[in-house]
Amino acid sequence: MIQARGHTPIVARMALTDAELRTLEQLADGLSQKECAYADHVTESCVSARIRRAMVRNGYSNKHVFIAQCIELIRRR
Repeated sequence: MIQARGHTPIVARMALTDAELRTLEQLADGLSQKECAYADHVTESCVSARIRRAMVRNGYSNKHVFIAQCIELIRRR
């Protein structure tokens, strides 16, 4: 599991890279995937792939449920 500074609660429960965590935090703040891509200077498909990789790695099959669970964990900290 990758440990990110200051993000131990969600990282302890989910296996996320720094980029995946940053993207999920941006989504939790209300940004769209397109806005996340612009903020990180990557393509929209790159943001979608980040989410998909994290989702599969953590055993989720539904993207919306995964994002909702991550947002819930982020807001709890």
